[in-house]
Amino acid sequence: MSPLVDRHSACTLSPAFEADYRMKLVIDMTGFWPGGAERQVLDLGNGLVARGHDVLLILHQRAWAYQRELWQSDMDAVELQRTSGFDARTTWWVYRALRARGAQVCLSELVSPWGRLAAVLAGCPLVVAEHSSDRPLRRRVLWTNRVFRPATAQVVACAQAQIPTLVREGHAPDKIAVIRNGVDTRAFRFDAGAGRAFRERHGLPTGDFVLGLVAAQRTEKRHDRFIDLVGLLRRAGVPAWGCAIGAGPLLSENRRLASQSEAHRWLRFPGGVQDMIAAYSACDVVVLVSDAVETFPLAFLEAQACEVPVVAMDIGGVRETVTPGLTGEIVRQGDMEGMTASLVRLARNPQERLAMGKAARHWVTTSHEVERMVDAYESLLMSLTT
Repeated sequence: MSPLVDRHSACTLSPAFEADYRMKLVIDMTGFWPGGAERQVLDLGNGLVARGHDVLLILHQRAWAYQRELWQSDMDAVELQRTSGFDARTTWWVYRALRARGAQVCLSELVSPWGRLAAVLAGCPLVVAEHSSDRPLRRRVLWTNRVFRPATAQVVACAQAQIPTLVREGHAPDKIAVIRNGVDTRAFRFDAGAGRAFRERHGLPTGDFVLGLVAAQRTEKRHDRFIDLVGLLRRAGVPAWGCAIGAGPLLSENRRLASQSEAHRWLRFPGGVQDMIAAYSACDVVVLVSDAVETFPLAFLEAQACEVPVVAMDIGGVRETVTPGLTGEIVRQGDMEGMTASLVRLARNPQERLAMGKAARHWVTTSHEVERMVDAYESLLMSLTT
């Protein structure tokens, strides 16, 4: 167990190289917020440590989410506790940590110019991992990618659909590799008892249709659409309940919107949930109604691993996370009528939902097991250490 340490500890790490480690890796990230990218980093770091690699996670700011998971993680983690993402002194702290750790490769998650500069100064091979697509072009992102493009050994996308965005944002096309997210299907599996307990705890009736949304409470996740969706299902005669799971900056605002909705009696906003297996097992269908910055939603893999079919609006790499007609459905972006129709059909056909759930778990276990993701990262990163 590796507890988070204070920012001064970044300068006192032992530089000794231990022969029984195959690779010394530093993962550089601005901070930890609720989201799939952060959970993917946890799975990747723990997976590599389990294979004998030495992994240090450096957070420029803080772990705003997943603190318990980081505490229980097998990889080391350091919070630099910088108060701003524009603090250039971060470069010095990350540089010293890279040198003290004897890092052989640096994995820079998302847009971190200071971490990338530190890797270059330390002479450490730089790999950039991105998790967003279809976002507005930002000048800071474009210039960061352009400046560090010559020093970037590899760029990792998590979906094929993400590549045009990364090229537009200044990455070299010939350096982009796709490594899709994975999920631990030994942990994520349907648990009927846990699902019933979750429903009871949150006032969700046993026999009614429960619609789940697992997403950080941010603007692009469009919780307003989810609230409207539950109302539309109710108007169609479906005894539907909506459960929006996830923490984030708009949680209070979204709860207020829900309380003012015609469907307020059938909406639940529990916030962040520790037992996600119970949450997924309580749902009949999990949806995604985002309108931006959606690439390869990990929640869809987790839901399907728990035998829950999924329905999404078409955005980013969503088509790479579901097999339409077999494990779920995809409707046009913004098509609330089409999504309502798909959900009404699934609500009225429990046998179809059951078949889709079984097919969904089989698809995830054969194509998106977390070990496949760790394999791909390990192969790429190790190729840069020799």
